[in-house]
Amino acid sequence: MANIVPYNKKKSTLAVVSAALLTFLFVGCATTPKAVENLKSEVASSASESTPSSSAAESSSDTMTEQSSKSNEKDYYGKWVIQKILAYGSSGTYSSDSAEKLIGQSVNFSSAKATIITDEPSNPLVSITAPKYQVTTESDSDFQTNYQISFDKLGIKENYVTMVNVTGSDKTAGTFLIKSNNTIIFIAGGTYFELERNSDSSGQKAEEPATGSYVKDSGDQKIFEENYGNSKDTTKVLKLTEKELQFDAITVVFSGDFSKMFTKGKGYPYYLDSASGGKRGINIKDNSGVWRTFVYTINS
Repeated sequence: MANIVPYNKKKSTLAVVSAALLTFLFVGCATTPKAVENLKSEVASSASESTPSSSAAESSSDTMTEQSSKSNEKDYYGKWVIQKILAYGSSGTYSSDSAEKLIGQSVNFSSAKATIITDEPSNPLVSITAPKYQVTTESDSDFQTNYQISFDKLGIKENYVTMVNVTGSDKTAGTFLIKSNNTIIFIAGGTYFELERNSDSSGQKAEEPATGSYVKDSGDQKIFEENYGNSKDTTKVLKLTEKELQFDAITVVFSGDFSKMFTKGKGYPYYLDSASGGKRGINIKDNSGVWRTFVYTINS
């Protein structure tokens, strides 16, 4: 980064010039023409050293502009998917049914547009233009006073948390807490929704190995059962449409129609394969009791 010359160096140039003039006045006729010329040369040299070159000033300006541009990119910008309901307020507007219907839905934040969760279950997701973001720090004690719920009940381990208020040009507003780099908590209608950052907003295509047998009681299916063993792990279907499928065990959205194999909101036995070559498989037993493998790319 180019050095920006501070103001006090410019001030020192004026001091040099002033001192030179005073010297000239006091010395008067006793000063020879040659001495005067030397004095002028010294003053010009000092002024030249103290004044930044035009190229240095331009470099400094460009660097500051670049830094300002980068600072406009907020850490919370991007797509976030609603994963679960953490808590309900005593006088909230959302019932458990209306809140859980939002699981698998997403919100977005950017400088031009934002999608927020509203206080109205009948119109829960609203897009706002030209959003303004106000970032503050909230303590556990202040939060309990204002919202009647503790950080501990929301799974927040720290004593302070970053709170973001987003407001649109039409005064539509929303509030969320930054729980971690990949998790936020949106507060709407007295309900606390936990969202995770969606690493692939476009969705990934599901890839099933050609060698796998999806016939119940086949040899491959027995291997799946042996790998699962005595595990009790299950994953719930968050999103299921004719085009997309998402489980709560991972943030990946698979493309395709799997509506005949799975049911939204239902839990299924699953386990994850070890990562290999930047990919990983999630193995899930479907409605008919058949294990299926979905392969996805791991983001570095």
